[in-house]
Amino acid sequence: MCGIVSFSGVEPFDKDKIRVLMYINAVERGKDSTGIYSTINGLKKSLDAGWDFVTNDKIDIQPDNMLLGHVRASTVGQTTIANAHPFERGNCVLVHNGTLKNHWDILRKYKLDFSKYWVDSDVLCGAIDASDSAMPITEIDGPAAIVFHDKRLPDKIFVFRNKERPLFRGHIGANMYISSIEHTLKLIGCI
Repeated sequence: MCGIVSFSGVEPFDKDKIRVLMYINAVERGKDSTGIYSTINGLKKSLDAGWDFVTNDKIDIQPDNMLLGHVRASTVGQTTIANAHPFERGNCVLVHNGTLKNHWDILRKYKLDFSKYWVDSDVLCGAIDASDSAMPITEIDGPAAIVFHDKRLPDKIFVFRNKERPLFRGHIGANMYISSIEHTLKLIGCI
């Protein structure tokens, strides 16, 4: 089961708090690959487990007002950099925890090129971009916790989960941290 870490705030995120969230999500939820996206950092992916990604300083992460982070436990698609989250298609950047049962139907409906998609989550990202809306999320069949970003709205993230996947949020002032693991938010001081 994958882990999601995200942030949206009026102030930049605390880098140490993001490290704690990524580290624990990797230990408990997924070690096959790790990735982040923010407006300042761009897209950064690695086949390193989340604990290596955030503690070995291989990847410099600069504080920003938004962040999408993901640690992957592979289900659909091989463990490769291309299949690591976040996915980026046009204006959409997306992380997903779950396994979609109808991703091929979504791929066909939004006329996406079969040869360019290997992971169910990437299909969802492509469909959101192709439709220029969140409508494809209403069409999914299967467990899902999703956070996505529209690049045209620099400081905003969009969050969805169904009852089959956990996703929790906590606040420190006007800043919101999101994690797949509730106790990690308490650990970093969220209320």
